[in-house]
Amino acid sequence: MARYCDYCHSYLTHDTPSVRKSHVVGKNHLRLVADYYCNKARQTRQPLLQRKRSTRKQRLRDRRTGTAAAAAVPPRRIPLHCDSNRTKRLLQSQTTAYEHHSTAPPPLVTLYRGSPGFAKVFVPECRLDTAQSAQQDRLPQRANRRAADPATTTAAEPARSRDRQPNPHPHSALPPPRVLARWATAPPLVYADDTPAHTTVRDITRRLGRR
Repeated sequence: MARYCDYCHSYLTHDTPSVRKSHVVGKNHLRLVADYYCNKARQTRQPLLQRKRSTRKQRLRDRRTGTAAAAAVPPRRIPLHCDSNRTKRLLQSQTTAYEHHSTAPPPLVTLYRGSPGFAKVFVPECRLDTAQSAQQDRLPQRANRRAADPATTTAAEPARSRDRQPNPHPHSALPPPRVLARWATAPPLVYADDTPAHTTVRDITRRLGRR
């Protein structure tokens, strides 16, 4: 037999746990339960027997007493205080600080500022993403596109997208550190000297040739 809900005054479709659970958590059931207990609480606060009606003399006496008491008590005055200049400046500084904080750069930008490759990630003009390349060349993007294809390479391609090839044989050698050339008693400025090795090899070769 279907279960009957005392709060909703209706029968459930089936007497199963799932149907009961869905009915108990329903908005209509919760609203009716709340109304039921609110009405019960309101009934317990109100007396069962209504107060007897007072006579005309008693009503006049109560009215005179209330009027005299109201006339004896002066109306309460609510003072109005304007903000001082110091308070206004403080509020203005707080508003300015809040606006500055709201327009502050993101934490990642502050954290990685000055690191290598910062501009290629956080500066929109230097990003090397697909959207910017598509906006520059205005060509259809295909999955098999090659960078060295002359048909798809534009003349306005920025130089920053090209990889820099390091030179393994520089033309000029780096100067020695200034710390080594500061004092006269510093060690010689020759970092790799093969003279002792060549001398040793030459002596051994001569000895073997004599034998």
